Amino acid sequence: MAVSALTLLLRGPTHDFGDSWWSEGVSALAEGLFVASILGFTVDRLLKSILVREIAKLALTTIFGANAPQEYISNLQLELESVRAITTSAQWTIYLEWEEKPRTLKVTCDNESIGRNISSVEAEPRSPWLISSTEGAPQGYFEEYRYRVSSPVPGLRIEKSHSVDYNRDQLAKIGKPHGDGRIELPAAKLGITALPPGAASVLFMRGTSFQNVPGSFPLIFGRICLEGKIRVRGPALPDLRVEVFLGIEKLEEMSESASGRSNDGEGESEGWPKEHTFRTGFTYPGATVRVAWSPAISPLERAGRLRGERAWWRRRSAVRLGDPPRRHPGIA
Repeated sequence: MAVSALTLLLRGPTHDFGDSWWSEGVSALAEGLFVASILGFTVDRLLKSILVREIAKLALTTIFGANAPQEYISNLQLELESVRAITTSAQWTIYLEWEEKPRTLKVTCDNESIGRNISSVEAEPRSPWLISSTEGAPQGYFEEYRYRVSSPVPGLRIEKSHSVDYNRDQLAKIGKPHGDGRIELPAAKLGITALPPGAASVLFMRGTSFQNVPGSFPLIFGRICLEGKIRVRGPALPDLRVEVFLGIEKLEEMSESASGRSNDGEGESEGWPKEHTFRTGFTYPGATVRVAWSPAISPLERAGRLRGERAWWRRRSAVRLGDPPRRHPGIA
């Protein structure tokens, strides 16, 4: 059947389509199938592997177009050759609120992720770390760390599991501060061992640091991640403009219906805006998402509003004291 199909394609269609794209397309497809069939019967396993990698490179180039980022392709090829564990899904929730003394932004980050070892060898554990706080602000800290591993038992229809659960006080003793101010949780001190072949992992951790405005918070992918989601919420949102970047690319905010989010009533009575949600697709190790924030209005605009508010209060006081009424300035 395959030979017949190849023969028909090589002969070309019996109908005359003139100089249309159909004739050129069928001829190119026939040549490609013919070469692929010959390679399938003749090349060894190594050459087939090389061919698969080249096809993957071609596919990426086709998806991105002529300007496909070579760094993305090169990193993907390199990682796929030695990949052991992957993250099937990851979600970060960034909670922003004001800290008064000193006036900084308190940033609490929750990270939830599901991973799996897809290789036949163990995957080394990774030590999480927390970005340093800004100078003069309180030192950051880890609040929670929960990690669970489930792995199949060869020959039996059962799984064995191992889990750890730490609170803030315990993590304060485990944390290792660095000279640049960041805090690391060594995997050995957490009791985390290598991820066995075929095992699945579930992780939840929470950390808090204090940052300036404008400022940012980095989220770094340690492994290949199939899908990621970033949610930004909290009572400081009305005062901030939030933007999220993957490398130099600015991510578009997801619509409420597309994100499937539910505010659960949080913030509605306090007048907070609804959370901002962003999504990443397939992401290679080492990629960094940067959650950035800046004042919602410029200092000049803020000063103008303050002057207008003060003028309105002076006029209102004058009316109460019996002065002739004056028109309200109509401050937005």
